[in-house]
Amino acid sequence: MHPRKTTTSIALASCIALLSACGTSETPKKEEPSSEPPLEMTRIQREICEFIFSKESIAELRKNTMTKKVFEGGPGLLLFHTVGNRMAKGMKTYGNMGTCGLYDSKRREVIGTPTDWGPRTFPAKSRQQGKNVIYEDAGRKGPHRVHRILVDCDKKKTPQDGKKKLPIQVDLEQRAHLTNRTLADILNHAAQNLVHQIKCKNAPQITYEKPEFVKFTPAP
Repeated sequence: MHPRKTTTSIALASCIALLSACGTSETPKKEEPSSEPPLEMTRIQREICEFIFSKESIAELRKNTMTKKVFEGGPGLLLFHTVGNRMAKGMKTYGNMGTCGLYDSKRREVIGTPTDWGPRTFPAKSRQQGKNVIYEDAGRKGPHRVHRILVDCDKKKTPQDGKKKLPIQVDLEQRAHLTNRTLADILNHAAQNLVHQIKCKNAPQITYEKPEFVKFTPAP
């Protein structure tokens, strides 16, 4: 499935901090335990970071002590469309535009996904080996551990393109100690969204590793 615009995201910021803000003033009834994700995570999945978090990723986020009480995130879906549209206009480095963020109750970022073209070119050795997707461990950035996906996107040339052919780069900055499988799963979904938005000409040929088989190599 591909990302789609949603009007519900616009009002989300004012609704999500207090879960009853968009409901009635009546005292809520005590609900029976449910196997469904809690309300705030459901909103994040469906409205803020739609399609970036799979059911498998959500399952881990629900159990993680740093993300199970997440209550707020940036307007990821709308911003993701903005990022994709801007990147489609020119293959040049814009400066790590944010796409989706998850924050704890003190509004500290737990997960962030800055996105851009490059600034590094796609490794020639990987291209020679027939790869168009690589996964990297970029070390630490403050309190966050950074994992990365680079996608060799063949894009229709535009007047705004830079001098170098750059790959799509999505960083996953997180301090929740997520498993490698979940890190790869989130990065795969984020990259797939961008490939669709940018309309990479080689999209059918882009091959993503299955999350359980991804090995993150140290970034240069």
